[in-house]
Amino acid sequence: MLPLATSAILLAVACQPEPSPPKPKTLTASEVHGERLYKTTCASCHHADSTTPLNGPGMQGIFKNRFLPSGAPANDERVHEVIVQGRRNMPGFGQIFDDTQIRDIIAYLRTL
Repeated sequence: MLPLATSAILLAVACQPEPSPPKPKTLTASEVHGERLYKTTCASCHHADSTTPLNGPGMQGIFKNRFLPSGAPANDERVHEVIVQGRRNMPGFGQIFDDTQIRDIIAYLRTL
């Protein structure tokens, strides 16, 4: 009797439909704008979908860590500073992007 009950339970579990994958988060207008700026300016040196370095560190999950790859705190202020002033081989973009554009890029980076 026990093997029959076990088989019935296993069959019932096996027949359950697979849960649907979570729906991707809809980006805000600011995040979409930041994504567009990122893809045209940053993506040639920074992977968005990986932590693997390209010419600079990969950005996936950059704000999910306590520290940036440089060891600096992973916060908006530090990332803003790096975008404006540059760091090591990365040129500064303070003359290219205004504060709103930089905030939008940071908003997009927070979605990765």
